[in-house]
Order: sequence, then C-alpha cells, then structure tokens
Amino acid sequence: MQAIFNISESRRLLLESFMFVYPIFIFCIFFFLYRKFISKIFWKRNLLPENQYFLVSVWSLKIATFISGLDQGSATSLPIWQYIDYLYNKESFGWRYLTLKTPDVTQSPKGTEIKQVFYQKNDDKNMSPVRSIIVADTYPIDMDLLPEFVTNHDYVLFQRLVNNQTDRVRGYNQDLVLDIIRQIRKAETDGVQDIYLLLNTSPTHVTEIMRESFQDAGRNSIKHLYVYESQSESPFRFVKPHRIY
Repeated sequence: MQAIFNISESRRLLLESFMFVYPIFIFCIFFFLYRKFISKIFWKRNLLPENQYFLVSVWSLKIATFISGLDQGSATSLPIWQYIDYLYNKESFGWRYLTLKTPDVTQSPKGTEIKQVFYQKNDDKNMSPVRSIIVADTYPIDMDLLPEFVTNHDYVLFQRLVNNQTDRVRGYNQDLVLDIIRQIRKAETDGVQDIYLLLNTSPTHVTEIMRESFQDAGRNSIKHLYVYESQSESPFRFVKPHRIY
C-alpha cells in the first residue's frame, strides 16, 4: 500500500491501527442500532416472559438485560431471592435496565386466619442476634427439613389458614404482610442484627414486605439481610442463603 499509493510511514501506521479497531467499531455501531432501533421494530420487550422459570445467575441476567435491550419481565419467572435482590438493588448495574412486573392476584377469601408461631432457641433472656422469618404460603414446608442454621436460632413461622386448612391460592392478604412487617420491627427492637427470609409466597407479598421493611435507606438496626434459595421441585427445601446486603 505504501508503494502503490505513496503513503508515508506515519499514515501507513495510522491506517494499520484503524484496520485493527475496525471490527470493534463495526460491533459498537451494530450494538447501538440493535439497542435503539431493531429491538423496538420487532416489539420484543420481555427478557423473562410469564409461565417460564429461569434458574440462572444474577450476573448473567444483568449482562443479558444490558446487551439485549429487553427491559421487561415477570417476577414469577425468577426465584424469590433474586426478585428480592432486584427490589433492593434496583438502581445497580443491570437491574436498572429491567422492569419486573408482579401478576394480578385476587384478594384472600374472607375468614382467612394468619397463624404465626415463634420458636425461641435461647434458654436465657438474651435474644439471639439472628432471626429467621418463614412464610409457608403457596406450597407446604416440611419443618423437619429446615436448614440446621435456621433451627439453631430464633425463627417465626407464618401460615394462611382457611377453615383451619392451609390456603394455597396465590391471593393477596394484607394482614399477612402487616404481621410479617410487625415481626421484623419486633426483631429490630430485640436487637436482632441478621434476618434470614425463607419465603414461599407470591411476589405481591414480597414487594410489600420489602418496601415497608428494608427499602428505607438503612434507617433500621438490621445489619444484614439474607434470603434462602428454595428448590424448584418437591420437597421445596431451602438449600442456600444469599446475602442481599
């Protein structure tokens, strides 16, 4: 090229450097066009469509959202612990590009009773600095299969009952939400520093619990919040805690 076009050495080096970055330049242009125009032309918005369950890592979800330009999804398509991570860290990289919607649910039937049982493991008067909140709402929990860490500390079990039977319908119950929030506030008063959530309930309940209890810019005494991951198939054991903050 230098011989044919009489290009100087400095210009030749500049041209070679451009040829090196050319593929990167083309990729950036394509990525910009895809994010701004192509995805909108085809009207595809859902990264996490309803009636599909995705067991993938949080970092892969964030990268997929950023790269694909798909900015909507269903809260029921994720494990509860990831949905809570989304609610608490909504302004972080990746989550900020995604809007998760909760499905419409009916109100719980009249006569629904909220049963809560407190299990205190300490024999002395000093409360444990760790407390677990267990909600057995949409499918049963085998109490004999609870993690050993949970049963070694104080924990509270919540259930919705209709005619003394566990109600498995994904209905919204404000009394359940309020009782859980009160128990979390009581934990703060008792000097609890770490709260573990073991939740089998609807995303609508989860949204309200998080909004009222933990999305207060740190204006509470709870230092750490953990949410247990549960199995996607029976017996739905809680297998691993994930730290939210």
